[in-house]
Amino acid sequence: MEMESNRPIRDPKGKLLASTEELAAAWAEHFKTLLNQPQLTNRCVIQPAATDLDISCEKPSKAEIRKAIGALNAGKAAGPDSIPPEALKGSIEESTDLLYILFEKSGKRKMSPETGRKVI
Repeated sequence: MEMESNRPIRDPKGKLLASTEELAAAWAEHFKTLLNQPQLTNRCVIQPAATDLDISCEKPSKAEIRKAIGALNAGKAAGPDSIPPEALKGSIEESTDLLYILFEKSGKRKMSPETGRKVI
């Protein structure tokens, strides 16, 4: 299906624009206004949490990895790693062993498994 490129539009005052020059000027003004907004000066300030969350930053155990794999829902889309849940659940023990090694290596190098970048 081919789109019509010279469809008439109205300017902000309601005048119908039909010529190519008027349309080009209207679109140029629209994008100039849209893309040239002043910077925000009142940034949202998020206060620190009143209490620390109980989050472990230690390498997960094989039991924790196995439990997480078991909790994956089959038929869902793969995540950023492009591995579908069914692939991990196909052999939970093998997947657990491989992920355990991955987490161990990324922990020793202080690298994020997601990005492969150093974590401070």
